[in-house]
Amino acid sequence: MKKKTITVFVSGSKGLVEHRVRLKALVNNLNGEFHMKGYPVNFAMYSFMNLGDNQQEYNDFIQNKTDVIVFVLEDKMGSKTKEEFLLAAKEYKKKGSPKMYVFLHDYAEETPAIQEIQQLVNDNCDSYYIDFTNLQELELKVGDRLKNEADKVMEKMNATPVKRMRLFRVWAFITTVFFLLCGGILLKDLLFPDNTLLFAGGGSIVTYIQQHYPEVGDINEYPNSVCVAIPSTLSWAYVTSDVLHHHGKRSNRVKNPFFPVSLSAQEADEDGFLELCPPQQFIKEGSALAYHMGDDFLTLFVKRNYSHALLDGKDTLSVEGLAQLINKTDLRMFCTREGSGTLNTYRSALAPYGVEISPETLGDRVEWFSNKSNNSKIRHNETPYMILGSQNYVPEDVYREGDCRGLIIVDEEGKPIGKSMYLYIAGYNWDDGENFWIPTEACNLLKKMDPRFKDVIHNNRIPRRYEKVIVSLNEYLKD
Repeated sequence: MKKKTITVFVSGSKGLVEHRVRLKALVNNLNGEFHMKGYPVNFAMYSFMNLGDNQQEYNDFIQNKTDVIVFVLEDKMGSKTKEEFLLAAKEYKKKGSPKMYVFLHDYAEETPAIQEIQQLVNDNCDSYYIDFTNLQELELKVGDRLKNEADKVMEKMNATPVKRMRLFRVWAFITTVFFLLCGGILLKDLLFPDNTLLFAGGGSIVTYIQQHYPEVGDINEYPNSVCVAIPSTLSWAYVTSDVLHHHGKRSNRVKNPFFPVSLSAQEADEDGFLELCPPQQFIKEGSALAYHMGDDFLTLFVKRNYSHALLDGKDTLSVEGLAQLINKTDLRMFCTREGSGTLNTYRSALAPYGVEISPETLGDRVEWFSNKSNNSKIRHNETPYMILGSQNYVPEDVYREGDCRGLIIVDEEGKPIGKSMYLYIAGYNWDDGENFWIPTEACNLLKKMDPRFKDVIHNNRIPRRYEKVIVSLNEYLKD
């Protein structure tokens, strides 16, 4: 894979020569580290030392060649630096680049010059400046930001077909291509036997199953299966396409050995499965069979040594308190990806308080995380921060190292706010519509999760009692 070069421009007083030298050394070290790890990105750092003495040359470089611009300031912003700052802000608003980071030496007194910097940053960046006390801390904080930028670039380079095509809503095409490439051509004869389960969904439900269903264990290591980490709302598309292609037919099973299992950290409505067809067309082929496994609870994780009146000495936090925390503090916020059940549940809970969580509204305070991926890392050296997660979803390295503590989010009545843990599989109409047919691997999975399914599912069939887009398997277990 061809490497992507991220161009960085360092702006600030020309007298800060040592700062630039140290940052140049930092970039060289990062490039060496990325090369050793085989990362397909590297950095190229420039400053006035690499360009001429013509200000227009600097401006052209910022406008046309810079991906990230780093402003390093002591106690004021000179006229030329201000010109570069306003130019970069204009370009960022116009085309989303360059990404701007402002680093300001920690000050003992808030002077008019400092107030001007604060106002400029607030008005033009929709973000906060980052303070530093010495060169070592500057290196550390700049390095963290650059690593984060590299993570974003690598994530785009490695984006799944679903992510690339999501705006077009062509779910069937995506799934067919995925199955054809991964199942029909590359993996079918080499790695997997027929009828392999394709687990698709968010990280919280994978952890939830591991903790609450020991008979199933770790989904990532489940026999005869493949696990794809995507947001809950996207995972429904796999089941939709499978029902429409009537995967239950023997001829289709030979062509395509994968059976999708949507792992969803929120309850789906009918529209979630009807991207490609009206309800009657879907029901004619089958239904999405839903098994509600339980609830995970929203949990706010904050840096352990962070002191705040809303948090100190408490194990829970109200939604109203969380809204106040988001609105009135400078806490850096880490959220899960767009489309995830965790983030959607937080948004629904906070909406009545006028809080919207997005980079557009909260600027650089918002960043994304996943529980295992290297694409997003919580920076331990920075304080303070908060992670909008759940009991079963938090960055593993942070939680394992004891860097944060958790508070359960509760409603007005003091009850924990949960997000539903659902498993969706395709049920294919069978025996002239009298039964749903379920593949053997999915039957075995359900029986491991709840032994009562042994009395409900016979010969891969379960009675078709309902003509619905989504059929609750839990209702069968009440008998």
